[in-house]
Amino acid sequence: MSKLHCRCGNVIRTEEQDLSYAAALVPDRLYNPMADQIFAQIASFAVACKTGTGTAEWTAAKSPYPEVVEELFRYEVLGKAFLENSREVYQCKRCGRIHIETAEPNHFRSFLPESDASSSLY
Repeated sequence: MSKLHCRCGNVIRTEEQDLSYAAALVPDRLYNPMADQIFAQIASFAVACKTGTGTAEWTAAKSPYPEVVEELFRYEVLGKAFLENSREVYQCKRCGRIHIETAEPNHFRSFLPESDASSSLY
């Protein structure tokens, strides 16, 4: 998704990283399973390092590009779990409306602040 159309008529651009009006939300019921998934990956990597099988075998089992150890570790341990469990959140700069991604990817519900719609949450 690269654009989100707000009810006020504003177009919210979503294709960039580090947006001042964007956030990620992890639903409470998914938080513990996500943490367990991250901890399991860290433990698996630690065992590979401790037993001498090392990072090459661990990364080879995860990717066809085992030479990219640091990036793969970050993705496998943090990124993948976070992306699978988080929802995107955007705030319209014009009206202050909050758009929260539903369980269905790229579908959003919007909420309008009761007062001071122009103030940013982020």
